[in-house]
Amino acid sequence: LIELSRKLCDYSKAISIFSRLKRSGITPDLVAYNSMINVFGKAKLFREARSLISEMRTAGVLPDTVSYSTLLTMYVENQKFGEALSVFSEMRDVKCLLDLTTCNIMIDVYGQLDMAKEADKLFWGMRKIGIEPNVVSYNTLLRVYGDAELFGEAIHLFRLMQRKDIEQNVVTYNTMIMIYGKTLEHEKANNLIQEMHRRGIEPNAITYSTIISIWGKVGKLDRAAMLFQKLRSSGIDIDQVLYQT
Repeated sequence: LIELSRKLCDYSKAISIFSRLKRSGITPDLVAYNSMINVFGKAKLFREARSLISEMRTAGVLPDTVSYSTLLTMYVENQKFGEALSVFSEMRDVKCLLDLTTCNIMIDVYGQLDMAKEADKLFWGMRKIGIEPNVVSYNTLLRVYGDAELFGEAIHLFRLMQRKDIEQNVVTYNTMIMIYGKTLEHEKANNLIQEMHRRGIEPNAITYSTIISIWGKVGKLDRAAMLFQKLRSSGIDIDQVLYQT
């Protein structure tokens, strides 16, 4: 019933059922606790969600990777990155197993907290603990490198993805175009758009708005105007491009 209420977004009902369950002397199981962490998070009852980890231990229910990753997701979705870092530290202290989702979340958290070195260390250590990074892992670290102005590391990672035939998508290319924009290498940014077309990756409004912005920064206003007119005549949502720009 708790899980059903959660899926129906009836959080008050889920909380009520959970409270009645405990008052009746029944100890919730791991699934029920994990569902309630999610429920409290969706209801923005962050303190209550966090306290369930301690309550679980007291009740003899060992929090697992899902318990912690649910908490991490809750904090990240609400931009509480410091709290997420605290949860991850506890997760490591109690030697809870990490999984791909947890690692991807924490690479992002480290980036948000300007801790690029820690994001880098976590990413490159994933395989050592048996976790294979996926395209989300790579894309997130690319963004972290770009935000930290570690442009050489970003380019190396991008080329590594290509050499190892790791999936690249529009997010990958948009991130690299943004990075070349920061270094004012507008031709390299433009070449990536051509590469996207060759590889069958469809540029989106973010792609076009980024390249238009780059050309504006380097004084190539004629090229920016030409692309804008081309987009208008091709039926692409110009309003979305303008909004992104």
